[in-house]
Amino acid sequence: MEESTLSLASNLEILDTLSDDSVQEIVGSYGSFCSATLSLLHGGDASDLFSHVQILCKHGLLSLVRDFFLKSLEEAFERNLASKFWRHFDCYSNVGANYEIELQQVLCGALEEISLEKQYQEKCLLLLVRALLLERKTDSDVERE
Repeated sequence: MEESTLSLASNLEILDTLSDDSVQEIVGSYGSFCSATLSLLHGGDASDLFSHVQILCKHGLLSLVRDFFLKSLEEAFERNLASKFWRHFDCYSNVGANYEIELQQVLCGALEEISLEKQYQEKCLLLLVRALLLERKTDSDVERE
Protein backbone atom coordinates (compact mmCIF):
# COMPACT_ATOMS: atom_id res chain seq x y z
CA MET A 1 0.00 0.00 0.00
CA GLU A 2 1.13 3.55 -0.65
CA GLU A 3 1.98 5.85 2.25
CA SER A 4 -0.89 8.24 1.41
CA THR A 5 -3.36 5.35 1.35
CA LEU A 6 -2.14 4.19 4.75
CA SER A 7 -2.46 7.73 6.09
CA LEU A 8 -6.00 8.02 4.73
CA ALA A 9 -6.94 4.66 6.23
CA SER A 10 -5.49 5.74 9.57
CA ASN A 11 -7.43 9.01 9.47
CA LEU A 12 -10.65 7.17 8.68
CA GLU A 13 -10.05 4.83 11.61
CA ILE A 14 -9.76 7.86 13.87
CA LEU A 15 -13.23 8.93 12.75
CA ASP A 16 -14.62 5.63 14.02
CA THR A 17 -13.35 6.44 17.51
CA LEU A 18 -15.27 9.73 17.74
CA SER A 19 -18.58 9.83 19.54
CA ASP A 20 -21.61 11.48 17.96
CA ASP A 21 -21.22 14.34 20.43
CA SER A 22 -17.59 14.85 19.38
CA VAL A 23 -18.53 14.89 15.70
CA GLN A 24 -21.26 17.45 16.38
CA GLU A 25 -18.86 19.54 18.43
CA ILE A 26 -16.27 19.45 15.63
CA VAL A 27 -18.78 20.30 12.91
CA GLY A 28 -20.28 23.16 14.92
CA SER A 29 -16.92 24.56 15.97
CA TYR A 30 -15.48 24.34 12.48
CA GLY A 31 -18.41 26.19 10.97
CA SER A 32 -18.21 28.86 13.66
CA PHE A 33 -14.41 29.05 13.34
CA CYS A 34 -14.73 29.60 9.58
CA SER A 35 -17.34 32.33 10.12
CA ALA A 36 -15.26 34.00 12.83
CA THR A 37 -12.17 33.90 10.62
CA LEU A 38 -13.95 35.49 7.66
CA SER A 39 -15.55 38.08 9.93
CA LEU A 40 -12.18 38.94 11.44
CA LEU A 41 -10.54 39.29 8.04
CA HIS A 42 -13.30 41.66 6.98
CA GLY A 43 -12.81 43.87 10.04
CA GLY A 44 -15.35 42.21 12.31
CA ASP A 45 -15.20 40.78 15.79
CA ALA A 46 -13.23 37.65 16.64
CA SER A 47 -14.32 37.22 20.22
CA ASP A 48 -15.30 33.57 19.79
CA LEU A 49 -12.34 32.59 17.60
CA PHE A 50 -10.30 31.42 20.60
CA SER A 51 -12.91 28.97 21.87
CA HIS A 52 -13.39 27.38 18.45
CA VAL A 53 -9.64 27.05 17.92
CA GLN A 54 -9.37 25.40 21.32
CA ILE A 55 -12.13 22.88 20.56
CA LEU A 56 -10.75 22.00 17.13
CA CYS A 57 -7.21 21.61 18.46
CA LYS A 58 -8.51 19.41 21.28
CA HIS A 59 -9.69 17.04 18.56
CA GLY A 60 -6.33 17.13 16.77
CA LEU A 61 -7.39 19.48 13.98
CA LEU A 62 -4.63 22.07 14.30
CA SER A 63 -3.61 21.66 10.65
CA LEU A 64 -7.21 22.23 9.53
CA VAL A 65 -7.37 25.44 11.60
CA ARG A 66 -4.02 26.66 10.32
CA ASP A 67 -4.69 25.81 6.68
CA PHE A 68 -8.14 27.44 6.59
CA PHE A 69 -6.95 30.59 8.31
CA LEU A 70 -3.90 31.03 6.09
CA LYS A 71 -5.86 30.26 2.92
CA SER A 72 -8.52 32.79 3.93
CA LEU A 73 -5.84 35.36 4.72
CA GLU A 74 -4.22 34.84 1.33
CA GLU A 75 -7.55 35.02 -0.52
CA ALA A 76 -8.51 38.22 1.31
CA PHE A 77 -5.19 39.76 0.33
CA GLU A 78 -5.52 38.78 -3.31
CA ARG A 79 -9.19 39.68 -3.61
CA ASN A 80 -9.17 42.95 -1.73
CA LEU A 81 -5.71 44.39 -1.50
CA ALA A 82 -4.02 43.43 -4.74
CA SER A 83 -6.90 44.57 -6.93
CA LYS A 84 -7.39 47.73 -4.86
CA PHE A 85 -3.69 48.49 -5.18
CA TRP A 86 -3.67 48.21 -8.97
CA ARG A 87 -6.90 50.21 -9.35
CA HIS A 88 -4.97 53.25 -8.14
CA PHE A 89 -3.09 53.18 -11.44
CA ASP A 90 -5.95 52.60 -13.88
CA CYS A 91 -6.17 56.27 -14.82
CA TYR A 92 -2.45 56.32 -15.69
CA SER A 93 -2.43 53.51 -18.22
CA ASN A 94 -2.15 55.86 -21.23
CA VAL A 95 -0.19 58.85 -19.94
CA GLY A 96 3.29 60.09 -20.67
CA ALA A 97 6.14 61.34 -18.50
CA ASN A 98 4.28 64.56 -17.61
CA TYR A 99 2.50 62.80 -14.77
CA GLU A 100 5.60 61.44 -13.03
CA ILE A 101 5.14 63.47 -9.80
CA GLU A 102 1.43 62.73 -9.61
CA LEU A 103 2.10 59.06 -10.27
CA GLN A 104 4.66 58.99 -7.45
CA GLN A 105 2.07 60.48 -5.09
CA VAL A 106 -0.50 57.88 -6.13
CA LEU A 107 2.07 55.13 -5.66
CA CYS A 108 2.89 56.39 -2.16
CA GLY A 109 -0.80 56.46 -1.26
CA ALA A 110 -1.39 52.98 -2.67
CA LEU A 111 1.62 51.57 -0.82
CA GLU A 112 0.49 53.20 2.41
CA GLU A 113 -2.98 51.69 2.01
CA ILE A 114 -1.64 48.22 1.32
CA SER A 115 0.81 48.53 4.24
CA LEU A 116 -2.00 49.42 6.64
CA GLU A 117 -4.07 46.47 5.48
CA LYS A 118 -1.05 44.20 5.77
CA GLN A 119 -0.58 45.38 9.36
CA TYR A 120 -4.23 44.52 10.06
CA GLN A 121 -3.77 41.06 8.57
CA GLU A 122 -0.67 40.57 10.73
CA LYS A 123 -2.80 41.42 13.78
CA CYS A 124 -5.33 38.80 12.62
CA LEU A 125 -2.56 36.26 12.29
CA LEU A 126 -1.31 37.13 15.77
CA LEU A 127 -4.80 36.45 17.12
CA LEU A 128 -4.64 32.96 15.66
CA VAL A 129 -1.16 32.43 17.09
CA ARG A 130 -2.38 33.54 20.52
CA ALA A 131 -5.32 31.16 20.28
CA LEU A 132 -3.00 28.30 19.36
CA LEU A 133 -0.58 29.17 22.15
CA LEU A 134 -3.47 29.32 24.60
CA GLU A 135 -4.56 25.87 23.42
CA ARG A 136 -1.03 24.53 23.89
CA LYS A 137 -0.86 26.02 27.39
CA THR A 138 -4.22 24.47 28.24
CA ASP A 139 -3.03 21.09 26.96
CA SER A 140 0.16 21.23 29.01
CA ASP A 141 -1.82 22.24 32.12
CA VAL A 142 -4.13 19.26 31.64
CA GLU A 143 -1.18 16.89 31.18
CA ARG A 144 0.37 18.05 34.49
CA GLU A 145 -2.80 17.22 36.43
